[in-house]
Amino acid sequence: MATDRPTDNGDDEDFTPSPREALHLNAQLSQYNLGRVVSAVPLEIRSSDICDGSGLFVSAEIDAGREIYHVHPLTGAIYANNKSFCHHCCEDTQDVLGGPSKAALQTKACTGCRAARFCSKECQKSAWPLYHKEECKLLQKAPNMTAQNLITHRLLFWHRRGGLSKQLAASLLRLETHFADFNKDDKRATELHDIAVAIQEALGTKVALTVPWRLVAAMRINCVRLRPASRKESVGYAVDICTAMINHSCDPNAFVFFEGRQLRIRSLKKIAAGEEVTICYLDPTLDVAARKALLKHEYFFDCYCNRCKSEIREQRSLLGGSNELSPLHQAQREVLGLINSAVRASNYPGIYAALEDLPAIETGVRTITAGAFPPEKPWPEHMEPLPSARLALAMLYLGQGKPVAALRNALKGKLLSTRTDGGPDWVNEMLDVVTVLIVAGSLPPDAPAFADTDFPSVDDIRNVAYGYLLKVSQRARKAFGRDSEYARGISSMAVTMAAKKAGAVFGGEEFVVEFEPAQRKVLAWAGVPEENGICLA
Repeated sequence: MATDRPTDNGDDEDFTPSPREALHLNAQLSQYNLGRVVSAVPLEIRSSDICDGSGLFVSAEIDAGREIYHVHPLTGAIYANNKSFCHHCCEDTQDVLGGPSKAALQTKACTGCRAARFCSKECQKSAWPLYHKEECKLLQKAPNMTAQNLITHRLLFWHRRGGLSKQLAASLLRLETHFADFNKDDKRATELHDIAVAIQEALGTKVALTVPWRLVAAMRINCVRLRPASRKESVGYAVDICTAMINHSCDPNAFVFFEGRQLRIRSLKKIAAGEEVTICYLDPTLDVAARKALLKHEYFFDCYCNRCKSEIREQRSLLGGSNELSPLHQAQREVLGLINSAVRASNYPGIYAALEDLPAIETGVRTITAGAFPPEKPWPEHMEPLPSARLALAMLYLGQGKPVAALRNALKGKLLSTRTDGGPDWVNEMLDVVTVLIVAGSLPPDAPAFADTDFPSVDDIRNVAYGYLLKVSQRARKAFGRDSEYARGISSMAVTMAAKKAGAVFGGEEFVVEFEPAQRKVLAWAGVPEENGICLA
């Protein structure tokens, strides 16, 4: 099988030019793709400062919390197991926080393949001639086809019937493929080869194997995750040439979210004129070892950004200057594994009963973290995966109807972490904290929690919930944009809660006077230092 793998020699006649070259070396194609985006600042595609290849740069300074550009991607695909999003219009049929109810909206499976899902007959009818007529037969045989492989099929089907412009076809062949890296791993190379052969057979033409092989590899490297603003996880993949030019950093200056069939790219911090735009390809809450391992496996590169260097230095310092970090990284993996197992158990209640014992899970986390460092240097509260573990435990406790245990974990997990204040992950995590506070603030007066004299009063909990929601609403507008459905939904939620609040006007000076002592009481009970609290002033 290995001898049949094509090489990246660009010898196919259907796709031009040949051989492959980086996109920034072709000014005409670069301008063509930049012309497909709606940008708030002038953009350039040129040689990257981060890697060998192309990068996306801003030609004028842009402040934090601003849109860099938005674009309708060339195409995208929703994960096979996602039943919430329409596979054509990409409408989320679940209610968006604070937005109008979508109770009458739901996706229904295509009667042919039972894999693609559409929110209406109109969407299914529109999708049929565009792509689903060809894909329906494929999905009948492979209903769990990955989103990236489905995108690859679609692009080649379009190319076969002349649906791709010469500029787009040429641009796709300028995307990085990492042929040499794939070929170093027999298992992965064989997998890609088999997919390429299947695509070649599905096309029903004499297209050279190099073309699907190239495109399969390119889509593995260059597709962007479709992550809606309101979700912590992606729901599919999309391909857009301009966005594919954005390189990775674990401490990025921008992020991408998906809304209304658009990819929206916004700044996380001030970006100077001439600076390269970066995003994080992974979950940015992962620890440095996990990030490095995933980047190497998925994208074939090592990251040496300032954040990675800083976290490695901290770990070595905590271990007395030792370069042997593998025991610590093993402990991090064990904590993640324990929490992930508990989350899976919550999805299948009664099947994994031992993993539903959350106090035992907490004890397991403490045991693992206590053994990772010398006794005089306990595991730092901000070091992952401890903050993420606590936030996960908070939501698990809440699901079990235990808001007091949920509240302590939520406050410590969020406020003791070092997430960037106001970024998209900060907003989503703080919303979880607000949710826990709202539930805890609804406890009846005779709840056992109030027997503890240190436990804050209902009024204190509610005032903290109001204050945190106010801050989240402000930060969501800056992070996602005032016009985003998600930010509007959070603002609507804040307005609704403000209407129910008695006493000082929500957000006014008198409210801040109420909020500050309430937060002190709540944080003191949770064991969170006051300086880690939220400032409304």
